[in-house]
Amino acid sequence: MISKRIKTIAGLIHPDENVLDVGTDHAFLPIQLKLNGHRGKIAATELRKGPRNNAVKNLEEAGIDDVEVYLTPGVRGIDFAADVVVIAGMGLTTVTGIISDDPEYFADKRIIIQINHEMDRLRCWLMENSFMIENEVIIRDYKYYEILIVCKGQMHLDDMQIRFGPVLLREKSQTFIDCYSRKAEKLEMIIDSLPEQHPDREKLQKQLETVKEALN
Repeated sequence: MISKRIKTIAGLIHPDENVLDVGTDHAFLPIQLKLNGHRGKIAATELRKGPRNNAVKNLEEAGIDDVEVYLTPGVRGIDFAADVVVIAGMGLTTVTGIISDDPEYFADKRIIIQINHEMDRLRCWLMENSFMIENEVIIRDYKYYEILIVCKGQMHLDDMQIRFGPVLLREKSQTFIDCYSRKAEKLEMIIDSLPEQHPDREKLQKQLETVKEALN
């Protein structure tokens, strides 16, 4: 079963774009794109033989024979002319390493990025390395995921935008409100459970105030 996360990423890709799915794992994204009637070319990469073999097998079982799965780290040695590159389901260091290792490949492309943690550090890295955020999406798929669409360019984010995302903070979707309302409730419960003089109370109170500011 293809997850809501994968379906959301697929929905952010234009039908005629050439797509490279980096670290495709089970090739669920290329499969979903094909199910959607995607007209552009699709390719994928995997770092290890085992996951690549799984991806190839899943593509074959889905009746898809025109998606090449490269065995390579990141985009190294790829001659595929992508319009959009997807890097999803990896850690911050892996994602930034992939982009930093082959900066020329990413210079003229849209990049869809999804990591599970350290979104604030990702936004800082993008700002410091001359990338700008075109769009952001937050979804709930048993947990909350933030998905970024970025490209080369300049942006200047303040602390709140780095923490919560400039687009997400501006649009304040219902999913955004639900996510941070839950976080506010959890912080309030933790604070209420601590003794008055506990050393963490002040830090947690500041976190709570920041979340409430984002919600207002």
